[in-house]
Amino acid sequence: MNYTDKVINIIDKLDLPKDMAGNKEIIKARFVEEVNYYEKKRDYTKKYYNIFRFIVTTGSILLPALLSI
Repeated sequence: MNYTDKVINIIDKLDLPKDMAGNKEIIKARFVEEVNYYEKKRDYTKKYYNIFRFIVTTGSILLPALLSI
């Protein structure tokens, strides 16, 4: 279950007054789209973070080895 599904479940469980019952759909239409956007942004950032972390780790291992030669 991804975060979007969790947010939809939370919105569905909201206990709103009767005159605001239609607002759940408005909240879903606006907020869930934002959640999807930030999930994609998180995945994109996570990919680059892991790539740069690998480069730094590899460099920190190789640099002392090269300097000792």
